[in-house]
Amino acid sequence: MPVDIGNAENVNLGNQTSFQGLVEELPPLPKAGYNLSRIILALIGLYILFIIIYIINDANNAGSKMNIPSDLISDSNFTKRLELFKAFQEEHQNSRNFFMQITQMVLLNLLLPTLAAILGYIFGTREKESGS
Repeated sequence: MPVDIGNAENVNLGNQTSFQGLVEELPPLPKAGYNLSRIILALIGLYILFIIIYIINDANNAGSKMNIPSDLISDSNFTKRLELFKAFQEEHQNSRNFFMQITQMVLLNLLLPTLAAILGYIFGTREKESGS
């Protein structure tokens, strides 16, 4: 049942804060889908915020920077320290790559398809109802 809102600006609402009678309430199932899509969209936003914080924190990681005094270059322990530092950097890079791959997998293979399916259901049922 479509509602005519052509003269909505002429409606005197007085102390009312709602547009009851001007806007049609969603049926329960599409309303649940709409609320679920809002929750998933919020989860995606929080997930992206977490990723940004992780990347900024990772870039400022003090353990990935090593100040080497020039008088230690001829030291025999220097080569051991350098090998240890390279191993640390390689492990750090591998863990960052693993984190980014997991992030892509969760975001692209779980959250976005779920959101697309829910939104498709909401707009599909709305098109079906308006077409009937």
